[in-house]
Amino acid sequence: MTVAQSLGIWSTIWAGYVFLFRNLGAFLRSVVLPLFAAGIILSFGLFSVLSERQFEFVSPETLGGLFALFVMAHIAVSVHRAILLGDTHPNPFRFGRPHLLYWIVIGVLGFAYGLPNETGGWADLWRYLYFSVVILANVLILTILPAIAISDRRMSFPLAIRSLKGNRLRFLTIVVFNWVLNWFLFDFVTDLYPIVMGNVLDVIARFELSPESGLFVGLAFLSALSLLVAAVFAAEAAVLSEVYRFISQRAESNEAGYAPPNGLSKQLTA
Repeated sequence: MTVAQSLGIWSTIWAGYVFLFRNLGAFLRSVVLPLFAAGIILSFGLFSVLSERQFEFVSPETLGGLFALFVMAHIAVSVHRAILLGDTHPNPFRFGRPHLLYWIVIGVLGFAYGLPNETGGWADLWRYLYFSVVILANVLILTILPAIAISDRRMSFPLAIRSLKGNRLRFLTIVVFNWVLNWFLFDFVTDLYPIVMGNVLDVIARFELSPESGLFVGLAFLSALSLLVAAVFAAEAAVLSEVYRFISQRAESNEAGYAPPNGLSKQLTA
């Protein structure tokens, strides 16, 4: 097996997006469970608006945050496994140990990013230093997030970093480009939310729909927006999978103690 010594920036990004578009069926299967959960969770908030009731057992912010992490974990794990293990027919209702670990990791990162805003009173210098550490930790974690998804227990931070020797700046460029591109896409989708919801509420008021009927109308539009958000998450996971493929090839070639999982090994030699 010929091992690439240089991590191509644009070829890696392109490969991730091409795989996603060529396997739309696998992507749609991976979002069945998140969209099903979205219908249940969003129905509480939408029904409370339409019926002027309040659900006091959990705040909308907490519910939305937990759901967002659930969506990210489920979709990212499905995409990682499709690219790295060839599992293009995922069980849409599967949420196992890799999903849970992925959920915990990105949840801790999300908490770390929001901590200064929650606690307040941080001096600017300490805030900048703190976010520098969090961003660095985030970049490092990205090197092994796919390992969590495919249960590659032999991969570690030091091994991943060593395998990127001579390509760390290229990896950072891919990460930054991926973040910026997906930030624009995500920002575009979230900007559509108030527009869509405003139109939905206008339709409900104009036709004097009951809360139950309005719920179905609202969920139809919200599901479409959720699908767009899911596509953004999936694209980021696809690019990271291609980076991890390179890391695994280098690790297998240069490290005597590393051997990829069986499914990944077949993908590397294909």
